[in-house]
Amino acid sequence: NPDTLLTNSPDLNDGILELVFSKDILQDSEQAVIADEVMETLVRTLTEQENVEAVDVKVEDVDQLVNENGEEYTEPVTKQAFTPTEKL
Repeated sequence: NPDTLLTNSPDLNDGILELVFSKDILQDSEQAVIADEVMETLVRTLTEQENVEAVDVKVEDVDQLVNENGEEYTEPVTKQAFTPTEKL
């Protein structure tokens, strides 16, 4: 969404980058759903930066974000969350 804004400056502590966005980032503001593709893009891109191991995405005035399956994001997200771990 082109109206999405960061509402606070990014904050990096112990390898965890905290970002607080406006509600425009949400796919469904009623259910606090952030699109899986948006979360994956943010995490994969930002963890490429030196010293960033995980991303803690927050949304202004939203207590708990969930993915498209309704699963809560309860801790900072690492790129391993999007990397298949099964061997073929």
